Amino acid sequence: MPALFWTGKLCTMTSTKSQSSTIRLNVLGMHCAGCAARVERALRAVPGVDAAQVNLVTQKAVVRLADPNTSPERLIQAVVDAGYKATVVEEAVATRATATSPWEIQDQEQRLRARQVVVGSVGLVVVLAVMLFPGLGEWVTPWPAIIAATVVQVYLGWGYLASAWRQGRRGGVSMDTLIAIGTWTAYVAAIAETTGGFHTVHQSSHGSGLSMYFSDAVMILTFITLGKYLEIRSRFRASLAIRRLMDLSPQVALVIRGQTVAEVPIDKIQRGEILRVRPGEKIPLDGSVTQGQSDVDESWLTGESLPVVKQPGDRVFAGTVNLSGTILVRVTKTADETLLSQVIRLVEQAQEAKPQLARLADRVVAWFVPIVLIVAGVTFVVWGPVLSQWQLAVNGLVAVLVVACPCALGLATPTAVLVASGRAASRGILVKDARAYEAAARVNVVVLDKTGTVTLGQPQLVAIEAAPGVDEDRLLAAAGSAEQTSLHPLAGAVLAEVRRRKLNLADVDSVEILPGVGLRVQSGGHTIVVRTAGVSNEEVTQPAELSSRPLNEEKIAPMPRADRGRKDERTMIRVVVVEDGQLLGTLGFADQVSETSREAINALRKRGFRVVLLTGDRAENAAQVAAEVGITEVFSEMTPSEKHTLIRQLQAEGNVVAMVGDGINDAAALAEADVGMAMSAGADIAKESASIVLVRRDLRAAVDMLDLGRATVRVIKRNLFWAFAYNVALIPLATGLFFPWTGVLIPPPAAAACMAASSVSVVLSSLMLGKDVRPARL
Repeated sequence: MPALFWTGKLCTMTSTKSQSSTIRLNVLGMHCAGCAARVERALRAVPGVDAAQVNLVTQKAVVRLADPNTSPERLIQAVVDAGYKATVVEEAVATRATATSPWEIQDQEQRLRARQVVVGSVGLVVVLAVMLFPGLGEWVTPWPAIIAATVVQVYLGWGYLASAWRQGRRGGVSMDTLIAIGTWTAYVAAIAETTGGFHTVHQSSHGSGLSMYFSDAVMILTFITLGKYLEIRSRFRASLAIRRLMDLSPQVALVIRGQTVAEVPIDKIQRGEILRVRPGEKIPLDGSVTQGQSDVDESWLTGESLPVVKQPGDRVFAGTVNLSGTILVRVTKTADETLLSQVIRLVEQAQEAKPQLARLADRVVAWFVPIVLIVAGVTFVVWGPVLSQWQLAVNGLVAVLVVACPCALGLATPTAVLVASGRAASRGILVKDARAYEAAARVNVVVLDKTGTVTLGQPQLVAIEAAPGVDEDRLLAAAGSAEQTSLHPLAGAVLAEVRRRKLNLADVDSVEILPGVGLRVQSGGHTIVVRTAGVSNEEVTQPAELSSRPLNEEKIAPMPRADRGRKDERTMIRVVVVEDGQLLGTLGFADQVSETSREAINALRKRGFRVVLLTGDRAENAAQVAAEVGITEVFSEMTPSEKHTLIRQLQAEGNVVAMVGDGINDAAALAEADVGMAMSAGADIAKESASIVLVRRDLRAAVDMLDLGRATVRVIKRNLFWAFAYNVALIPLATGLFFPWTGVLIPPPAAAACMAASSVSVVLSSLMLGKDVRPARL
């Protein structure tokens, strides 16, 4: 198959027209898929609305308007009428102030759920201690357990009851409805049973005098609230991705106005104004250099670790770092127009547009809850008013609600995810979003970033060629002495080899940066110049044939732990070292392919995945790496927005796409992909945007994740099947349907025991997860 290579521009940004006809809302109070569906229906019913999409995880709604005159207030009122709260999302630009309020709300909700989990856990310990150790009754009455259960019921259960009440007033039901009715009914029955006002077949647990309904209510509330806390925490971490991007841009800039230089907020700066950017500062806005020369770190944009020389006329971008010299920049894009702001919007849109994948329990409960409520009501009416068997009526009502409580259904997915996460962690995989498992099971295209994913991400010293009569150690010692105070990526590679050879370095007396060229230092009484090969330098007095010809492969020193291969001269970075005017030799650097990348890519291809390589690097570099690892489909010289658009194009073709990357420039693509996997050694924003972090810098972990995703989905579906089958089998017995002929009736305590048994079976099923999934080691 011939290799497919692509280079060039790919995407266009969302038009102003499409943005003006779209309103985004923060929606508060949604807890399940039924809630999201209800909000969607309410928004679509508003006149002038063309379409509405509600994302349960991000708690946002995106509304496309057919009539631009439709006011946000009408949309908010529709959400309020549906029983929820809503606010308009402010348009994000590269400043932290615009998105503080939603983050504060998420943080407050996360803290509340954390406190509820603590209270529920303490209450559960107290209740179980009294129930499981009845001997405590000689010293302690059941009242501490009753008080603990009451605190848990009110503090944790009130929110579910309030939500169920709001839904009920508007004719809707959700999982909150069943949780509220089941736990509050169990709690009321427990109070009545413990105080002697109500009698069932079995009054108390282990002779403690305490109804086992207390443990039912407390356990259900505690574990379900724990799941809610983990979900909110995941949403909060996802929002940090936007904050990481916004942190790239400074909040103020030095603006030259007439004869003065003033600090001005970046959102007040207009096109055409001149900015002064000093060494070490971040470039505030997109623009072009008008004066000065410097090295600029564009790693957030391109993913490449090597700085780029910027001279008058060159473009610079917000969020990149000025390294070596002061430059003057003419602003060409305002704060809300910069490439950084566009990437922020892309990440937000990708997060909001993610499909709701692992919500199988909510889909079942959407129709299961109303049926259970109807069955419970019919049971009470038939046994009570119709047959005048009031004790059977009450027992049947409670038994149906308890046996049909969504404990097993609620545990089916999270227990599988918990076990899968443990299995994943043991293989160097951190899964932050449970939906990633279901998506991973359907992936057929794997997109790989080049730098830092397939390659090591840092230039390695791969070639050393000393001048005639010069020892390699002397060449390295001179280069190391000059580079020991430098933060340049090439300096790290030189110093690593110096340490390996245990060479001594002279102290540095002075350092002079040569922007775009290299550096000159005074060290040990010598003048040492380290510069890019091919750049003229008056310090060189020896013939320059060595610095201008291809490296002699026969004289290349073998590097440890590196599969050097034969590097294309066009892709190798060559540096000249000069001491007191004498040419000591040249050093060659290249970004090496990771030792495990070939193995991982071969494993992906054997499993039938289509593998694509994309990078912001030059076409020749991308082609060489692709050839080394056996990838035939390559996209090079891509900006972050172009990577994002490529993912969307692959999805539009009907593919389910996994993206593996490590840079800030990969953030939008990682968020847009069905499965985003970030290398842990990469940028924080990449790790926040991705749903999966590969802790080990090993691409084989991505293969393991895809295998584990398939296994996890199999277990989740099996768990849901048995949890649902358990309800279908036991609900008729709990109603007393066969009691007149068989005398068989499940009392509420037995119903609670069956419910617990179903939960245990789900947990045991989940514990089997991953036993048959072997790590990807060929």
